[in-house]
Amino acid sequence: MLTIDDQQPDLFDGWISPALLELSKEQVFVDETLDDPRVLEPFVKNGTLTGRPSTAVATYLRRMHLKRRHQISTSFW
Repeated sequence: MLTIDDQQPDLFDGWISPALLELSKEQVFVDETLDDPRVLEPFVKNGTLTGRPSTAVATYLRRMHLKRRHQISTSFW
């Protein structure tokens, strides 16, 4: 089953200093770009509503960006 975005609260809200949660300019750009509904539209149109729940598409795209940006191996995820 296609999950587009999971709007659950962050586990670390209130535990970590807000200064550590600030994003760089690049990260802000990527975050704003991936928040654009036009980016997720193809997944909504072609997604299926049957089967087991998937990782949210928005989360998956952010993970793949981090993987490519920081050259993280596939076994890490």
